[in-house]
Amino acid sequence: MELSRQKKILFCLHLIVTLFSFFLLVSDSWYGLGLLLFGMIEFLFSIVLCKSKKWALILSGSVLVLCATSFYRDNPFRYVNYLAFIILLSAQTVLSISDADGFKISSLLKSLFAPFFHIAVPFCWVGKAVKNKNSYLGKGFITAVITLIVLAIVLVLLSNADMVFSKGVDALFSDFFNIFRAEGIFRLYLSAFITIYIFGAFYATNHIPSAAVAIRKEPGFLLSFSPSFLLFSLIAVYCIFCAIQIKYLFLGAALPVGITHAEYARKGFFELLVVSAINLAVVLSSFAIAGKREKGKKLILSLCLTLLSITVFLLFCSFWRMYLYYLAAGLTRLRTLVFIFLIFEFIGLIITFFYLSKPKFNIIYIYFMLMLSFWLTVNIVSIDRIVAKNQVDLYLDGKQGDIMYVTTLSSDAAPEIKRLVDSGRNEYVNTTNNYFRNVNACPSWQQFNIAEYKAFKIKEEAGL
Repeated sequence: MELSRQKKILFCLHLIVTLFSFFLLVSDSWYGLGLLLFGMIEFLFSIVLCKSKKWALILSGSVLVLCATSFYRDNPFRYVNYLAFIILLSAQTVLSISDADGFKISSLLKSLFAPFFHIAVPFCWVGKAVKNKNSYLGKGFITAVITLIVLAIVLVLLSNADMVFSKGVDALFSDFFNIFRAEGIFRLYLSAFITIYIFGAFYATNHIPSAAVAIRKEPGFLLSFSPSFLLFSLIAVYCIFCAIQIKYLFLGAALPVGITHAEYARKGFFELLVVSAINLAVVLSSFAIAGKREKGKKLILSLCLTLLSITVFLLFCSFWRMYLYYLAAGLTRLRTLVFIFLIFEFIGLIITFFYLSKPKFNIIYIYFMLMLSFWLTVNIVSIDRIVAKNQVDLYLDGKQGDIMYVTTLSSDAAPEIKRLVDSGRNEYVNTTNNYFRNVNACPSWQQFNIAEYKAFKIKEEAGL
């Protein structure tokens, strides 16, 4: 679909602004105020340029929230967020073209690479514009070239005419020529790559693929595969497993020799989490196969609901094991993440029950939005401060915990660790010194971060 002349000009403006803003705000810092400002710029361009304003508002807004957390929190997940930015850009492309009903994992994966197919588009526009000297792009390009040439000549002449002016120009261009050092060239190339990728992602939301749809054939193995047998087998195994969980984990029966209740409760959490994911995949696959057959639909649906119910119980077992672990050793960042994830997984299982009863919505899209909500929650909630508060409370109350773990936490934990300083106990001096030794002032305004600023103020006030 050919874009209007005004839209092409906006896209070209977006290229220029993104290149300069990323280079100046992000490429040398990657977090803090600079990333927030860059996120605000891209959010506004997304609303203007992307075809579906609704999805641009939701997904680009989510990107902006993630950028904002790097400003007011010392976010330990900042590098994972960069991957989340790419996934959200791809999801925006898919949803702008097909809406929620056509959202698929395969489409999301294709959209990850879609921006690379549009790299040549802006250069083609500029090339055509230069040939057509009456176009706005052509006039703008020619005007910019002539202006730069004239300015260069005038600056040289004025520098020779006035020594004070000459020093100012030298200072200006000394910073400019720093770009051509090794670090500056790398940042420039990286900025150009990021700019082209974001441009391609925004442009892809306006690029409607061919309407021709290939005829899909059901794979032969699906015709002979019986999900009923698989479901029966899994349910039988899980019934035995659940009976053991009830007997030993909840009723406190005597364990075999060599196994303590503490060891039994703490082990197996992550295995149960993986099993829950496998069960969910089996249920959705079996339900999809049953929908393509005329016989056995009710039996498969009943088995799917049974397996899903068992999965809910396994989820509760996972929660209980992690809860016992928390009572014994307190919170860590990973344990807190697990608790949050279990809550969202439970919501996902409840939604799956509704989907099996009335499959009138796109469950993959719902799962994607649920995972997005989970990750936004993880970024917004100050996990490190929650963990630090729990560990400090345990130690100040004389209970067992892992107080040295708090020294590995981010600046978000500083207000809670200050409580150790305020307690006046000498045994905490090494802990607080080890933590605040890594707390420093923000090196530049682009990297300014509220959590780091507060932690540095605490360090100064405490004289550490």
